[in-house]
Amino acid sequence: MNRLLLLIVIVLFSSCSKSTEENKTTGNLILTYEIDTVIIDSGDDFLFLKYDALTTGASHDKKLFYNVDELGSQLEIIDLDSLILKEKIPLDRDGPNSIGPEHVSGFQALDNGNLCFYNIRQITVLSTDFQKVSKLHLYPEAFEGDTLPEKAQFAPFIDKLKSDGSLYAGLYIMFFENEILGIVLIDVKSGLLKLIPTDKLDFLKDLVYITKEGNATIGHGESKYVDFFNNNLIINTSAKNEVLIYDIYEDSIITKSYNSNFTSDFKKGSYMSEKNSDLSLKLKDLEVYFGSLVFDELNGVFWRYSRESKSKNPEKPTFEYVVTVFDKDLNQLHEEKLNVDWSHIPSIKFVKDGMLYTYINLDDEMAFVRLKPKLSKK
Repeated sequence: MNRLLLLIVIVLFSSCSKSTEENKTTGNLILTYEIDTVIIDSGDDFLFLKYDALTTGASHDKKLFYNVDELGSQLEIIDLDSLILKEKIPLDRDGPNSIGPEHVSGFQALDNGNLCFYNIRQITVLSTDFQKVSKLHLYPEAFEGDTLPEKAQFAPFIDKLKSDGSLYAGLYIMFFENEILGIVLIDVKSGLLKLIPTDKLDFLKDLVYITKEGNATIGHGESKYVDFFNNNLIINTSAKNEVLIYDIYEDSIITKSYNSNFTSDFKKGSYMSEKNSDLSLKLKDLEVYFGSLVFDELNGVFWRYSRESKSKNPEKPTFEYVVTVFDKDLNQLHEEKLNVDWSHIPSIKFVKDGMLYTYINLDDEMAFVRLKPKLSKK
């Protein structure tokens, strides 16, 4: 183990977590933008468009876009410069290079080009020639270090590898109580597990609407986003205008809260008392929704979309969309209400050449809405 990795492990697993509050700062900027829509040319092939492009990701250099065809067990590779389907690669479900028979719940391309296929129990890493590099089994008992509280478990579908593959991050929860207990951090090489308890996400358990479908109980909660940036872990949610920043080296959590001039700053949960589940979920959709934070390497800033309906009539929503820009330290610099008539939930898939790409299904074709922002000082 080299000295840098040793230092990371020592700091990561021997210090105590602290929590402080920090408010936003706002700069004096003007934001102008252009918007267009591009369609991927798939030739005579059909692209996999189910699940709202959940299992997709862009390469580190943003030249390729990967789309996992879950039903056909293949990986669709799209050239983002030419916007053409490049090829489809079959994925093994059994054998030495298998990604496993389970449902693929997530996908990620690492900086070195390796491809990560997530499911509820493991992450399989394949090389660029689709040979198995490694497999991370997501069983708490498989790791050294901290031990989960009784009946707690890793949260499914809310996890991420650092872009160099060295660290794994997620959340640990009490599943049936809909309660998030804290952050999970695993050093992949050493197998050391660290738990960072926090109550900063407690508010989410009051926003889970429960429905019954046959014998199944389904909780409709909020989106949670986990990502790495430099030596920090960044966590935000769809329900609140704030971000949690966990400093891996300092073992400290900072909460940054923001104020919007265009939307509410938190989801009020007025739908929770509605007994009609169909109506409740429609009312839920009207309330404010914050997307994930995505870093723009060209401009050195983070971008985030949000939306909220000004109408409280679920049959006639009037959504307003907002784009917000933050600096590298996640201080809010500017927010802009967009002059658009979108209907989709805003989600930035990636940023390429300073443009924000959002996936849409356009008449059964894969397409991206691209917003090209320009920032200038007043």
